[in-house]
Amino acid sequence: QDLGRRALELRADFVAALNNLGIALSHLGRTEESLTILRQAIKIDPNLPETHCNLGTALSDAGRDDQAIAAFTEAIRLRPEYAEAHFNAAMCRLRRGDFAQAWAEFEWRLRIPAYTQPRGFIQPQWKGESLNGKTILLHAEAGISDAVQFVRYAPLVAQRGGQVMLECQAKLALLFAGLPGVERVLVRGQRLPPFDFHCPLASLPLAFGTDLNSIPAAVPYLKVDEILRAKWSTRLGPSDGRRRIGVRWSGRPNFHRHRNPAIAPSELAPLMGTKDAVFYALQPAESPELVDFSVDLTDFSQTAAFIANLDLVLTVDTSVAHIAGAIGTPVWLMLPKVADWRWFLNRQDSPWYPTMRLFRQTEFGDWTPVVRNISQSLPADWKSGPRSVT
Repeated sequence: QDLGRRALELRADFVAALNNLGIALSHLGRTEESLTILRQAIKIDPNLPETHCNLGTALSDAGRDDQAIAAFTEAIRLRPEYAEAHFNAAMCRLRRGDFAQAWAEFEWRLRIPAYTQPRGFIQPQWKGESLNGKTILLHAEAGISDAVQFVRYAPLVAQRGGQVMLECQAKLALLFAGLPGVERVLVRGQRLPPFDFHCPLASLPLAFGTDLNSIPAAVPYLKVDEILRAKWSTRLGPSDGRRRIGVRWSGRPNFHRHRNPAIAPSELAPLMGTKDAVFYALQPAESPELVDFSVDLTDFSQTAAFIANLDLVLTVDTSVAHIAGAIGTPVWLMLPKVADWRWFLNRQDSPWYPTMRLFRQTEFGDWTPVVRNISQSLPADWKSGPRSVT
């Protein structure tokens, strides 16, 4: 930011400096300043697709998706093969629930090296056709959350007549091993057996023509290892009538400070004072209010088995939310003011996860109303008593 302003002091019409300053201000949550700077850059040179794309990103970060899509569309008009603009427009449309055009545009992510590395398969990508006994490789090309969200489609691929192999991250392999119709689970990096088709997991909604009414949302779609579940049940001990609530308050660092999925543990203090619940840390903790078994959650099979013994998971937007939703455990998700595309706009529920409830910021970075809303919601939910774990 400081370097950008210094450059503009030397040359006020320096479009590259305006671009960089505008996107930096957007990342800091200074939306109006960012938009002013980027529009100034466009006024100086309206034919740079990067500037229109940056304007769209700033508008998207501010939750103005209609205007953002218009900016991305202009960037694409100037550069039809602009992968980042297509992908960003797709995420805006997905957040609005406009799936018809969005899933096809979402495929442009595969052309962005910063998002995913090309696999260079000579086999064709599967588009949803009948497989007639052919072998298909489904592979997780992005992060843990995407893999858990979209692996729900794997059994549906098997129903199209294919022999399904699934490649995923090592920490997911045991959890994914029980998926119906998946004949083999491979860890990313293993040598691949022969196959006829491939499909990235995040491309499966396009292959199935998914819309808001056809999201495969039956849960649980991931099976918890019963031996691990029983071990955690023994370790937690018999219920004493208090609710068991798992808590995760931060995810991985995010350069967008105003959208960083993190809340200080101290801000959750109003929830921890109740005597009607015991709180378990789902990440390393140094708090007397939290029981911490996180060191033993060595992969997501263990995490799922532990969560299966809880009454509720309370988390920011991390893979833990997806794991809990996929195994059917109630999960309350704390979201920033402008959330990731998969949580849509203004909804308090998730069509992806029926046991999920969404709690959203009303102002950037302010978790106080979110915690207050959760605190007020918890007692009513407890009236039915602790959940029976089997």
